Amino acid sequence: AAYVLYAAISIILCSAVRTYSIRTFLMMGFAGFSILALNLGFYTKYSLLIYAILLSVLIIFYWLPLNYLFFKSSSKLTGAVDSSFYMVFPSILGIIMPPLGAYVIKTLGYSWLFGFVAVLFPLCMYIVWKFVPQEIVHTAPLHEVIKEYKGLRTISVLEGSLQFFTGLIIPVYALLFFQRADEIGWFLSYVAVIGLIIAVVVAHFSDKTQQ
Repeated sequence: AAYVLYAAISIILCSAVRTYSIRTFLMMGFAGFSILALNLGFYTKYSLLIYAILLSVLIIFYWLPLNYLFFKSSSKLTGAVDSSFYMVFPSILGIIMPPLGAYVIKTLGYSWLFGFVAVLFPLCMYIVWKFVPQEIVHTAPLHEVIKEYKGLRTISVLEGSLQFFTGLIIPVYALLFFQRADEIGWFLSYVAVIGLIIAVVVAHFSDKTQQ
């Protein structure tokens, strides 16, 4: 239900917002991540609903501006490799962060973990304010974007399916075999290493053949 709500709100927001202030939106995005962490740290029966809504808002305020900045600086000849590092960079962090997070959970508890995360995002806001120039971007109407995007529909569906699989299915499935936070942390680190190697190799051949 949370994923359905997340997708529905994202579609509405993407069709409604036509002008992006890159630096301002990125700063608001990091503020949203900080609130997201606090929402999970002080868990209530409404936390999942708030989580889904905040993720939808972050599509507009974080992911779209970040995608714009990244692909604006990427060239055609290295696009796949650039994209692989961009998409897998969280996995690089994922090699280190799950065991570290598990240690914090084991010693201090979940609330402390999400509290630490919430405090770090204001630092990211300062970095954006300091180094990202202000730029206003105007987007095309949604129906025009969908028309131009039709050549990428198949790969987008596959990418979205894989993202759902890695973000939800694998962690939930891991709970069938691991009970402790440190066990799950090390397992997710192992998955991150394998994903990083495969993504970089496939992307290299993609750029080499321009396919």
